[in-house]
Amino acid sequence: NCRLEEEIKKERQIDEMRQNLIANVSHDLKTPLAIIQGYAEGLRENVKDTQEDRDFYCSVIIDEAERMNKLVRQILTLSQLEMGKMKPEIESFEISSFIDGTTEKFKLMFDERDIHVTNLVPRTIIAADSGMLSQVLVNLISNAADHTANGGKIIIDSEYLEQKIRIRIFNEGNPIPEDELDKIWLSFYKIDKARTRTYGGTGIGLTIVKTIMDSHKNQCGVYNNENGVTFWFDLDIG
Repeated sequence: NCRLEEEIKKERQIDEMRQNLIANVSHDLKTPLAIIQGYAEGLRENVKDTQEDRDFYCSVIIDEAERMNKLVRQILTLSQLEMGKMKPEIESFEISSFIDGTTEKFKLMFDERDIHVTNLVPRTIIAADSGMLSQVLVNLISNAADHTANGGKIIIDSEYLEQKIRIRIFNEGNPIPEDELDKIWLSFYKIDKARTRTYGGTGIGLTIVKTIMDSHKNQCGVYNNENGVTFWFDLDIG
């Protein structure tokens, strides 16, 4: 009887998660679709006469389409991870230069916003799936940038824990409310929906980070500092 009750409870939780997923995806796709439709109709009806205005309309449509494309890609990635269709292919590589390569992707944005990024991670050979680790770093660094004011700092450092290295990504900014620290890893959880919309977040990036770290049998977490927030994750030294 206890086992049956547990199975029924688990099925209900799965159904609830599925319903929430559908509701959240529908909500997150509704806004960009409405924007695309409105601007496309404006172009068709020649609401704006100048080439500059038409270019602006087209750029908005492209940006919103990319927002939807990013959401769909991340949902597919998360689905494959959770179903076990994406498994880590472990290889050895040097983590400090790998981090440098990832932060370089954000150089233009960092320069535009005068965000100062420092990588203090020592040269260390680690064992991980490089493609998955790239996703972890991109998600965490973009998240840090989204919550750092112009002229602020992002510091990436580390500490050794026996046969592991813990990578820490600190960003200057407002702390996360203590009662929400555990919830941010849930799919589509957004602390500030208006702010997330402004920065183009999908509410699923941190869920992917946790799922990837789970697949590596390593931990990740977050804590507040006096003047910012630190996200961290562990890697095997290899």
